[in-house]
Amino acid sequence: MTPEQVQRAESADWFHAIDLGSHATAGRFPDGTIPQNVTLFGVMDLLPAIDVSNADCLDIGTADGLSAFHMAMRGGRVTATDRYDSVPTKFELAREVLGLDVDYRTGILFDNILDDLPAHAFDVIVSAGVMYHMFHPFDAVLKARKLARPYGFFLIETAFLPTVGQPFIEFNPASGRNKEVTTYWMPSKSALLGMLRFAGFDILAVRTMIRPNRITVLARSVPLGEVSGLTPREIEMQRQTTDAGFTATFPDTRASSVSISDFGEYDVEIDWNTYKPHFPPHPDGSKPIIGKRHLATKTS
Repeated sequence: MTPEQVQRAESADWFHAIDLGSHATAGRFPDGTIPQNVTLFGVMDLLPAIDVSNADCLDIGTADGLSAFHMAMRGGRVTATDRYDSVPTKFELAREVLGLDVDYRTGILFDNILDDLPAHAFDVIVSAGVMYHMFHPFDAVLKARKLARPYGFFLIETAFLPTVGQPFIEFNPASGRNKEVTTYWMPSKSALLGMLRFAGFDILAVRTMIRPNRITVLARSVPLGEVSGLTPREIEMQRQTTDAGFTATFPDTRASSVSISDFGEYDVEIDWNTYKPHFPPHPDGSKPIIGKRHLATKTS
């Protein structure tokens, strides 16, 4: 990093911890609490199994860009979006230092994402930490279905209700379970998997964590008739649904040819106390820290 880049990084408060070579950015959690980037551990466990080289990749809600940069470092053609258009400097600084070519677009919500991005154009879509901030959480799944190429991959990560077995979504402003003021919804595991299947995603793998309660699902966009695990009632409900924006057949567009390697067991609970991810540019702890911690600099 140049002295000017160090100065810019030092003055920023960082959401992601990112290895920038000579330094690592601070990340958002106060010292001595939980590991930096912990909410992305499920993504870090599953995304490396997807061969993103020469793939068209989309990172929705990219924040400081950790997942987008990982895919670009592995040869993906990456578009990264975020709703905030007032402070893009951290993403742009990290992209500059890492020397990566990532198409960065701000001011884009899930609500209007198809106004800005082409339908059925992406082989790999990542959406981490976005669904629970949406007033209409099912849109996170339906819009991803429209953006994905046939047989493309979708990695979705969200806060969830680990102790609820039924397909249930809790309205967080009323329950107050999650203290983050822009967290509106908390799905159970079965609710999230049900939404994905109903929209035409076949479930490939699930990763969960406890405290923080997070779930990551790797799914694949397939014709509705190829979704496994649907009941006859769900299939009939799909057939009767005409306004959700998906159809029983794919549009006449190129199918994704991206391959996937072994990702281990189908359903795994990650112990963040012992989990050691290998997910460049996630830092390994050996670099001096630069910048401010995002949550440590906020007041309640």
